Amino acid sequence: MNNNEKDFRKNSAINSKGTSNHLIIRSLLKAISKISFKDKSSMIDIGVGSGELISKLSEKKILHQYYGIDLIAHADYKKLNINFFSRDLNGDFGQGLDQHSLVVSSHVLLYLENAWHF
Repeated sequence: MNNNEKDFRKNSAINSKGTSNHLIIRSLLKAISKISFKDKSSMIDIGVGSGELISKLSEKKILHQYYGIDLIAHADYKKLNINFFSRDLNGDFGQGLDQHSLVVSSHVLLYLENAWHF
């Protein structure tokens, strides 16, 4: 992959401002709220963006720990109680995902070079 492609993906991520459609966030909140989680449960949001979904789940104390992966930081994740990891989702990033009680990804595929790899 050349530098122009990397710059394009990074600029796309920056321009998105990490936002997501409120209807999708509400739908995810509703679905996740119906799940019974054990103590010490954790969630990872792949393409965490602004952290809006995790922020709302954290307010409801649905899970114990929250993690987020994105190419760039769109928010002050420490303030939102999110353990953040910067990763290029076009590469291999899946190691350790099975350690979480819940894995969520929303609005990610359109930013990927190869959605089949994801």
